[in-house]
Amino acid sequence: MTFRYRCLLRPVVAATLLLAATAPLQAQTFGPITFHAVGLNNAPLGIALADVNGDGRLDLLTSNDGAQVSLLLALGNGTFGPPAVYPTGTAGAVALQVGDVNRDGRPDVVMAGGSSGGLLLGMPNGTLTPPMAQFALNMTANPGALALGDVNGDGRLDIATAYGASTTSGRFDQVQVLLGRPNNTFAPAVVYSLSTGSYPEAVALGDVNGDGYPDLATANSGNNTVGLLLGQGNGTFGPATNYPLGPNTTPLGVALADFNNDGRLDVATANNAGNVSILLSTGSALGPASQYLAGSYPVGIALSDVNNDGLPDVVTAGFGGNVLSVLPGAGAGTFGTGQNYPTGPASAPISVAIGDVDGDGAPDLVSANVNAAAVGVMLSQAPVLTLTGPPSGSAGAALTLAGRRLAGATAVAFRRGNQLVASVPASAFTSTNYTATPNTIGLLVPASLAPGPYTVAIATANGTSPTVAFTVTAPLSLAGRPNTAGVEVSPNPAQRSITVRVPAAWGGSLLRLSLHDALGREVRTEQGVPPALTLDLHGLAPGVYQLRGQAGQVVFSRRVVVN
Repeated sequence: MTFRYRCLLRPVVAATLLLAATAPLQAQTFGPITFHAVGLNNAPLGIALADVNGDGRLDLLTSNDGAQVSLLLALGNGTFGPPAVYPTGTAGAVALQVGDVNRDGRPDVVMAGGSSGGLLLGMPNGTLTPPMAQFALNMTANPGALALGDVNGDGRLDIATAYGASTTSGRFDQVQVLLGRPNNTFAPAVVYSLSTGSYPEAVALGDVNGDGYPDLATANSGNNTVGLLLGQGNGTFGPATNYPLGPNTTPLGVALADFNNDGRLDVATANNAGNVSILLSTGSALGPASQYLAGSYPVGIALSDVNNDGLPDVVTAGFGGNVLSVLPGAGAGTFGTGQNYPTGPASAPISVAIGDVDGDGAPDLVSANVNAAAVGVMLSQAPVLTLTGPPSGSAGAALTLAGRRLAGATAVAFRRGNQLVASVPASAFTSTNYTATPNTIGLLVPASLAPGPYTVAIATANGTSPTVAFTVTAPLSLAGRPNTAGVEVSPNPAQRSITVRVPAAWGGSLLRLSLHDALGREVRTEQGVPPALTLDLHGLAPGVYQLRGQAGQVVFSRRVVVN
């Protein structure tokens, strides 16, 4: 089955591109694409991820050109079961969005196409109802032309569509808004006219001007602009203001995210010209568009932090080039050089979604591939941290990180919030074992870190791991006369572990221990409930160490020999 996307047949003139001012950034690496059929004689158009059956895994939903919605339940390893296909009746199925329409805590599906839409309610057993609500609307034949959001503040989801058409009845350049009702239906569409010739292809909802109300952004392929309609908070919108993207850009997709960390949503568009436009919100308007290369003929667009650096990245579905393109966020609203991931010859990906489908904590990519008549899954190859031992320690303490795909690690980063405060290069690792399961990396906590909470991540050539929590504690002080009376350390000498016991009369709710080598470096830490605590010695070189401890207000030290 071949799906002909109208706008891709337009001639394209290359636009002037702004390359990132910073050095190219490493985009997230993803594995090869694997395909899953969505049903007989069905080609997927729209795509979404949601936990439909409540098992904690993201399931896959598509709207199909055969007027059907397909649901593929996740198996937990990055693969999916066979599709359950739901006919949409007279409702179109070009686009779909997922949200809790009836407010029962389960995801529901709103689909639309052409001149009608419908609602599939999520059921407790992980299935969907037949279309229980049909509603009239008009929508451009584009998976991005449908959006959900609460535009009037009543707690119910509302619908917005983009509609551009030239028919025997006249010329239409519109946004349509349908307010949600308590009975799981939607009010008749309210029409907001755009400038003649706009031809809106896609729509997105979000608070762009920072007033707390959702606004409407449209990708206008007819006049190469982004249209912005400011929400009034009561379900209505002000007149559209157009912001130019540049000649012949032909935007087909639009999405919103805060790219420069100023608390306001910015705008990104996927353009038929083979690029992405970024427009930063100023609060009262949108700034000038910056362009970044993004594969060939991108249509769909999705935004998420796929490389785990705390910055939103851009992913596009390159319909004409058969690629997914990833543009890594560089901060301050700029982006690094994009990286393309092939989806297969003539596969024609038209929409894309981002989520962790294999449960390893790293975001994966899924795409609706029209000509392949299947959804594609690309699993992240980024490193994954599964264990940090110990979860706390003072600056200079020994730290062991464990996980998967750690081979070739280039650095370990320590962050407070979004701020990088220290990075340990691979040359400073004290040990590595990339053949064991799990892989391990040993290092010393940077001496520059002040006590407090941090997150830790590992960088490799394939990307950066999701973070794990680590707390830097204040080092044990031996100021004053150390008290050793009544402290028992056994065995001593030792090989595998020692048990430290202190008098119960010392009190306190916490016994803290640290072990230091001949250079004063902290190589082990442990804490627990007194009066006894065991300290693991595995991996320590034979020699003499100093044990420091504190229980209540009493501090002590002892000499420990490791055989």
